[in-house]
Amino acid sequence: MSAFRYFPVKLFVLGIFSFLIQTSMLWASDGTEPDSNMNFRLKPVVEKPSNRTDSNSTADHSKFAQLNQPFTNGSEVTKACLECHTEAGHQFMQNIHWTWEYKNPKTGQLLGKKHVVNNFCTNARGNEGMCAQCHAGYGWKDETFDFTDQNNIDCVVCHDRTGSYYKTPNSVGNEACSIMFEGKQDIQWDKVAQSVALPARENCGGCHFFGGGGDGVKHGDLDSSLIHPNKQLDVHMDEQGLNFACTQCHVTQKHIWAGSRYDMVAKDTDGTGKPGERRHVASCESCHSNTPHNSQNLTGIKLNHHVEKIACQTCHIPEMARGGVATKVDWDWRTAGKLKNGEGYKDHEYTQGDGEQRATYKSIKGSFKYDENFAPEYHWFNGQMVYTTINTQFDAKQSTN
Repeated sequence: MSAFRYFPVKLFVLGIFSFLIQTSMLWASDGTEPDSNMNFRLKPVVEKPSNRTDSNSTADHSKFAQLNQPFTNGSEVTKACLECHTEAGHQFMQNIHWTWEYKNPKTGQLLGKKHVVNNFCTNARGNEGMCAQCHAGYGWKDETFDFTDQNNIDCVVCHDRTGSYYKTPNSVGNEACSIMFEGKQDIQWDKVAQSVALPARENCGGCHFFGGGGDGVKHGDLDSSLIHPNKQLDVHMDEQGLNFACTQCHVTQKHIWAGSRYDMVAKDTDGTGKPGERRHVASCESCHSNTPHNSQNLTGIKLNHHVEKIACQTCHIPEMARGGVATKVDWDWRTAGKLKNGEGYKDHEYTQGDGEQRATYKSIKGSFKYDENFAPEYHWFNGQMVYTTINTQFDAKQSTN
């Protein structure tokens, strides 16, 4: 059994969710012009891409004949990519970004976004058209999606370096959601294809910063402020310093990333191992060792004793939502369904650190509360978690936690 270790976690105090909103469509007309735009991401493109300085590529993709042609969709770009990168498709189909499926070797649970139910968006099944905007593929809108067709892989979502690429819904969806990309410039597929390179922070962040329906919503430590962070925000990603991309720690081998939210390590007892060998993990210890503090003085020795039981993040991430982007700490679905002048609307009653207003109410989602620069709650964690999935069965006679 893994050792227990003290970890900072973010707890959400959420209202009771119901698939059938119990509140009827209430009128709340106060004479103001309703904001009926339900778009959660005001800027689906990155105006200023970050700069990766660690690339050692020997290829200029703008000179490849396969990429100097007009493309009408992403699948055509992928087909061109695979003409040279002959094994990439087979490799990519093995990772969780494609399969949305993972079997935990310790608990035996079948996990991944296909199966897990979370307390933000429940489960993606039945709403693939919208949820699959964060699937690294094209066209997944129902259960007929072909996971064996390499041309369905979206190469540019991870490798675009223009900042102009964005994912669009695979189905029309609700009218409130279908307006998300109205008026946006069409994707210039040839330009995007010719500009590919190693993934940068904004490539990963296109999904991971916006998980749960908005910037910084789902995590207090992942949001768009990490695209161009300073040292105070993140010592590793500091744009004027180490300038780490996500893949500096989440190292990729044959399109499989190190680190897993479904199989976490509470205590990495192996440390750095031999140089160049431990690239399948994404722990602090794999770079900083199990004794990261100076062992030549009493303070360092004492701190190294702390590391045996206390996670590095406990001291080194003392607050969350520190980059000017607020995170959601309360979500009450029970209030969803109100209308103004016969239309769904949203209220803006929270201004976050960077000056942007956040919606505190949306007709389609209910009421929200936010916070910034706050300390996490701490709990002991042994690295194992049993998840609620779409196959979980409950006994109505038994109480649940």
